[in-house]
Amino acid sequence: MTDRQLFIFTSALLLLLTSCTHLPTEPQKTANADHYAITIPALYQDSIQFSYTASSGSRFILPYHFFDNPLESLSGPLVSGLSVIDADGVTLDTLCETEQIGPIANRIVILPDGAVFPVTFRYRLDLSVLHHDSAAKMMPAVHIRDGSLFLIGAYCFILPHLGTSLTGLWRTGHPVTVTVEASPGITPFGIPSRSYTCANLYELLFLQLSAGHAPIAGGHGGGTDFVFIDYLNKSYPPGQFDSLALLFGTILNDIASRYGPFAGAPYTVGIHNIWGGLEGSYGFAIGEPAEGPGSRFGEILAHEALHYFIGIHCGEYDDQWWKESAATYLGLETAVRLGCYEKEFFRKSMTTRFDLADTLRFQHPLSDPWLRSHLFPDTLHALVYGRGAQVMMLLDVCTRIGSDNRSTLHHVTADLCRRFSGSAFGRMEFISTLRRYGAVDAPALFSAYVDTPDSVMSAEMLKTTFGKLDSLAPY
Repeated sequence: MTDRQLFIFTSALLLLLTSCTHLPTEPQKTANADHYAITIPALYQDSIQFSYTASSGSRFILPYHFFDNPLESLSGPLVSGLSVIDADGVTLDTLCETEQIGPIANRIVILPDGAVFPVTFRYRLDLSVLHHDSAAKMMPAVHIRDGSLFLIGAYCFILPHLGTSLTGLWRTGHPVTVTVEASPGITPFGIPSRSYTCANLYELLFLQLSAGHAPIAGGHGGGTDFVFIDYLNKSYPPGQFDSLALLFGTILNDIASRYGPFAGAPYTVGIHNIWGGLEGSYGFAIGEPAEGPGSRFGEILAHEALHYFIGIHCGEYDDQWWKESAATYLGLETAVRLGCYEKEFFRKSMTTRFDLADTLRFQHPLSDPWLRSHLFPDTLHALVYGRGAQVMMLLDVCTRIGSDNRSTLHHVTADLCRRFSGSAFGRMEFISTLRRYGAVDAPALFSAYVDTPDSVMSAEMLKTTFGKLDSLAPY
């Protein structure tokens, strides 16, 4: 799109603005599905055993897989005591090499020719090799110590090598059953049941498994029971988490009314020493609750709960900005509408021109494939949380206008999440869904604000767009 075309398009859009439930399907277990067994006889590091049975394959990726959030770094291998045994009971001699997957140099285990499947990998974890770098306070601390356990799937699981493309590795249909066996007195959280199936490896990588802490509050909402677990061992004002549980139940009910119920129980919210939150397959981590004007706790609860659908159980192939941009904007919209985030803060975040737009390192198109591997490691995430969320606001307003306010971006997003649960959608499905719900001229919008490196909405356009949203939405 030329500068002249962009000017004409933006002017026309400004003129337009100043006028006028289903359960995500879990895959059924199949005879050839890979299987993980996690055995927890006690809560100390050397007691926990992982057993991975692979039905096929010759190359497997050791833990410490990159996924689209910040990572800690390693000073040695996470896996200890690894043995690989085939179906005939033969202990296999394996080779190991390094291969770049995303920004991470992963270790790859190569099976010898003639291995008889299924092949079983048995190992433990050595979490002492993890140490913080620039990701400090952006990831909850994984640990197995002092009768307490918190693990993230990316640090735990050996994966079948499905390709060097991150989207191919993450979203290819590859069912994996997970069984957690724990001794009496140990209650695992963060899983939907003691035995369940992941549709793909992304769902496996985002597991947040915990044990050793009793819930401090709980409730019901969105079709599931939920609990809050405090990993900080702090004292909180009396009744604070009872109030938060009531709020969270309201948030879950609101999301489920559009996206469908949350599967599995209990959905687990862990309080950790982190900024913001980190989504998980059946719950999430969040920082310590704050109160008072400008508190984002309610908005973060909504953002992370939306990730159950947006990003975890439904992904994308062409628009890596979608996951965080949609969850940011729709989380803000949900929190304001439910009264747990102040409208003035929402207005400010949506109408302030992206202040990093003129710096060279931020002049990437939102859809730049390079960002899939570099968004968080290169600390460029403000692109999707800021600029991307504003584009989502524009898509929401255009959908509302085009449908006479009968449809919103929630309808578009929920439709995509239902149809592509357990997999991912492409750009054409994204565009056609926007067109179906609101007759949105998505190709022109994407060309102007998603696929162009330095095209940022002006302060005037942002103000006008939010004003139109405010006139259409029940705030």
